[in-house]
Amino acid sequence: VAALYAQTYGQGIDELDEDGCVWVHHGSTDGNYEDRVQSSTDLLNEVQALYAQQYGHAADDLDEDGCIWSQTDACGNFCDNTELQPLQVALDTVKAPFYKNYGHDVDVE
Repeated sequence: VAALYAQTYGQGIDELDEDGCVWVHHGSTDGNYEDRVQSSTDLLNEVQALYAQQYGHAADDLDEDGCIWSQTDACGNFCDNTELQPLQVALDTVKAPFYKNYGHDVDVE
């Protein structure tokens, strides 16, 4: 089995890295190093552009947890965005009893 593996993959089955993986090189050695690097860079740029097109942000915008941070500006008691107005009304409805019970806004410490 070991001889067939070596014949098929070009290296011995005992040639494992520290993680227990055998690294097998796939690809062409045609062309010089700079051409291969440029080709890989072009493919990476294409994938990054497709990712940004699909998800609306660059992959580099993700933090170490895979989250995107965004900042929104406060709109006070009135929002111009009609999609946010129902949320603002619901928030005001919840804040009103708090103010009645405690005598101050929930936002004030």
